[in-house]
Amino acid sequence: MRDNGAVAQLWAGYRALASLWQAVIALVLAIALGLVGYVGIGALVRGITGPDYCSHHGATIVEKAGTECVGVSDGSYDFDPTLAAVDKKIFTENQTVTSQHPDDYATIVYLLPISSADGSVLNIQNTVEQLRGAYAAQHHANTSDVDGKSPYIQILIASDGRQAEQWSKTVQLIAKTADAHRVAAVAGLGVSLRATSQSVQALRAAGLPVVGSTVTADDYDDIPGFIRVSPSNRQAGAVAVQFSQPQFARADLVEDQNSQDSYDASLVAAFQGFNGSGHTVVGHEAYDTTARLAAKNADALAVAQSVIDNRIGQMPTNVCAVQPAVVLFAGRGNDLAEFVGDLKNRPCLDKPITIVSGSDGAQIPFSPDVKAGLDSGVTVYYSGLASPEEWNVANDAATSKGQQGFAAFKNAFTTPFPDAPVSDGNSMMAYDSVLTTVSAIRLATTPASVAHSANHLPPREAIAGEFSALHGPLAVRGASGPLAFLADYANDALASDPDRKPVPILQLNDDGTSSFRQLEWPPWPADQPMPY
Repeated sequence: MRDNGAVAQLWAGYRALASLWQAVIALVLAIALGLVGYVGIGALVRGITGPDYCSHHGATIVEKAGTECVGVSDGSYDFDPTLAAVDKKIFTENQTVTSQHPDDYATIVYLLPISSADGSVLNIQNTVEQLRGAYAAQHHANTSDVDGKSPYIQILIASDGRQAEQWSKTVQLIAKTADAHRVAAVAGLGVSLRATSQSVQALRAAGLPVVGSTVTADDYDDIPGFIRVSPSNRQAGAVAVQFSQPQFARADLVEDQNSQDSYDASLVAAFQGFNGSGHTVVGHEAYDTTARLAAKNADALAVAQSVIDNRIGQMPTNVCAVQPAVVLFAGRGNDLAEFVGDLKNRPCLDKPITIVSGSDGAQIPFSPDVKAGLDSGVTVYYSGLASPEEWNVANDAATSKGQQGFAAFKNAFTTPFPDAPVSDGNSMMAYDSVLTTVSAIRLATTPASVAHSANHLPPREAIAGEFSALHGPLAVRGASGPLAFLADYANDALASDPDRKPVPILQLNDDGTSSFRQLEWPPWPADQPMPY
């Protein structure tokens, strides 16, 4: 039984300790200032305190990096106040696990670029949703049989900054403390940036297995020791083209030319597959968000955004001129919002406009301008990562497993978060990422694998090796569908991707919600058995 009163006291104790530490540091600074004046005080303080910590106790090590705090938290430190409620649930679960099973738990670090600052690549609501999904998977694994009942699972929350620019500091911290904190693997990652790819490579170099949640760019297709539960942009883009071609013969391609954002680049490549067999890309509009991604302060960000908005605002006139049947939009959700809003003033208001985009369409910030654009005859479809409605289809073997996986997720999610939407794709993907990691950890945990281990955990490379076992009867029954991996890195250029992952096509509604349109299945060789 859990002693919730004891956990609450421990939580309060951690908060009090953090406040006391801050007071002690303030006193030391005051004494130092009186002793030596302002000359050299920075060096003196660093000599006394080491790194500039935002919080440092137990498994929580969070350091100051410019105006941000980055590092690792067990849930006792909130990277943003918005996270307090879900952080507390993770902290409580962690305390139960580590106190009741001190020699029989494994830690999964859930890594995201967490920030509510302007220009953050991942909005804070997305972070809340992902952490809810991660917690639901953690609690489900700790109270159910998920390829076994142990080791029990601790979740540590890690942030590498608003644009993942502090990835090196955070990854070094994770790797340095991995043994002490019983870290078995890293999950999450969030967004397909070059910095995210660098963090994956560094984590793998440190021997840590990695399971991505919502990273979709094609440069993650084949990284040994890494798998992801989301379809790649190549797969999702091909499915979007597969959805578009029967309906539309002419397309206009809008693309972000930011080479640092691999999501955009790989979606452009996928959309170019529209050409051929009676289908033609008849127009092309380009913009560039490189300066926005590189902005170091609010002024630089404002200037970069104004340049982007100005360029996108010029596009409706050109779109009307080429008269495409569909616009293929290869850019982020916030830029899609700008484009949809600008279409309300297009010169061809008598002609409806259909837009098809990738998975970041789910992150479109809804506003009165976006609504006005939709009301002017604009329809927006995007290839989603997950939708509960995708399983309300014909009941074959694959959809039956999808229904079972979603039912387990719904039960695990609605109890701790009764007011949160169970239809949220971010929560579903985070749940799948953690659940897949749990399966690999527990499949690798055998008497022989832990016999000579000081911490009674299997070797991390054994956990990575279990990725190739996750197919057929051992496929993961995820919230977003059955997840199967062959992880044949030597012979398969898509070894890190889930096999035949179904992709829901979603439509943006005029109230900011989305609705399921249809389920698209990637092609699969007829002479091969289904992978799940």
